[in-house]
Amino acid sequence: MSEEHNELKPIGSAVSANPVRPSINSGRLERAEAMAVLAQRLFSFYHEQELAANPEIFLAGVVELFCHYSREAVLRAVSPTFGLPAKFKFPPRLAEIKEFLDDLSPEEPPRRYPVLPRDPPIPQVKPRPEWKSYAEFLLMSASGAVKPRPVGRFEK
Repeated sequence: MSEEHNELKPIGSAVSANPVRPSINSGRLERAEAMAVLAQRLFSFYHEQELAANPEIFLAGVVELFCHYSREAVLRAVSPTFGLPAKFKFPPRLAEIKEFLDDLSPEEPPRRYPVLPRDPPIPQVKPRPEWKSYAEFLLMSASGAVKPRPVGRFEK
């Protein structure tokens, strides 16, 4: 081993041999965090007394709404010159924010979760004439014409 390999290094200077890979949802999480910052910026233009009775829940709804639109549309909506603060004297409701975002980007539908294809329907099997109904099978097994079920090895 070399000398520098045995030398102690300060925490943070060592490079990890196994870099952490981002998870599938890390992009969604980063986007939601960015939209949360923009939602806080929007409502920082209004007095705190004018906000909803439960601001945390209201802001969560605004963040969810923002996540369904492009970043450019949300930035325009948050702008104090061209956006919601310039249009509304009081904090807007969720429906008003949605209408504003829809008006900004009418050609762009809101983002939605992808629709997964449905499984094909299971084909129904038509009964054959030689098949017996359950009632007929019970009568035949009661008379001893057939065994009620297959007999396994351990039962012989």
